[in-house]
Amino acid sequence: QMSDEDWESYMKSLPPEWDQFPNDYEHWHQEGSWDYEVTIMQKDKGSQRIEVNEINGQGIGVESIELSSVEMTVNIVGADIFAVVLDADGNWMESANDGAYVLPIEGHDISQITIYICDYTEYMNEIKGYAVSGEAEGKSFQEVLEERAVFKTSVTQDF
Repeated sequence: QMSDEDWESYMKSLPPEWDQFPNDYEHWHQEGSWDYEVTIMQKDKGSQRIEVNEINGQGIGVESIELSSVEMTVNIVGADIFAVVLDADGNWMESANDGAYVLPIEGHDISQITIYICDYTEYMNEIKGYAVSGEAEGKSFQEVLEERAVFKTSVTQDF
């Protein structure tokens, strides 16, 4: 680890060409045309769509779940909301990308999942920290979700 002063000194020691492209220090390129042929096969075997169709009086809920051999997509309904999915063991199934409900299933028991939908602002400002820390103020992430979610459903399926 470098101190700020060491980092600044190091950056000043670099030659001016360091930030140019291309350069001999970090970029390599080969001119010419490149043609690639990649065969991609979609494996539909084992993929399924589970209709949930549970929506509360506020128009918030879960429409369906799409399941493949590697991921689960939870299709939610509502505005200004954020969904959290816990597996059968109560473990958080963290999204593989920002804001989408595409969840990798590797390492999770998905025989039963619980979907909590929270107010977006409340989740980002207050609840999300429990997910990162695991527990705070004597409450688990799941306990906080139980108390503060505006919608909850469990789906048991022979996935």
